[in-house]
Amino acid sequence: MGARISDFRIEPVSASSTGIREALSRGEAPAGLCVPVREFCRCKGLYGAAGKMDEADRWINQLFDALKPTRFAHSLSVADTSRLLALRFGENPLQAEQAGLLHDCAKCLPLSEMQKIARDHQLTQDESILSTGALLHSVAGAWLARERYGVTDPEVLEAIAWHNTGHVGMSRLAMCVCLADFMEPNRESYPLLEEVRRLAEHSLEQALLLSLEGTAEYVCSRGKYLHPRTQETIAWLKTLPGIHS
Repeated sequence: MGARISDFRIEPVSASSTGIREALSRGEAPAGLCVPVREFCRCKGLYGAAGKMDEADRWINQLFDALKPTRFAHSLSVADTSRLLALRFGENPLQAEQAGLLHDCAKCLPLSEMQKIARDHQLTQDESILSTGALLHSVAGAWLARERYGVTDPEVLEAIAWHNTGHVGMSRLAMCVCLADFMEPNRESYPLLEEVRRLAEHSLEQALLLSLEGTAEYVCSRGKYLHPRTQETIAWLKTLPGIHS
């Protein structure tokens, strides 16, 4: 199941190791370095990158074994985007980065294994969630993050649990992770993506609202099941101050 180095298809770039080291040590983005690689260096403190996570070595090794290559790269990109959104909107960047990195830690588990985790630990009784990994991986992921990755921060766990559907009353930290999942740089293009990214320059709530509305429209237009929590979150976001400004 786990990724292998040979599975990754990253185009080589001409770059100076000194330039990479200097940029990372200043917290800047080295020219030519793709986001997943940059975040990998940040998390592990490579090339003098500031902000190494205390648990980075263990977490990244576990994720590397647990995820497919594209999902591993996506997780690194979401971690980076979550951190940047948190910095932009006054939330804790380390919490956001941690939640972003681990948000899909259960994504590549077989559905039967997710269901066993959920039932054994009474994580949900909702059969619509239990029936599909697309919904269940967030709930199972929050449990995995706590039990297998050692996360104890309730805000980080909440952000992982609600990253795919949203939740009424979710924290702004959780909003950062949910939004990052929709708009990270390697996300496959969808009709509202550039508008979501534009809104994310100045309003976390407006950008998240638009991204969830787009998700709801996409799911419903294809006759697929939309979990009520997403529609409830959309309705709640519309009541927040300044959402229509």
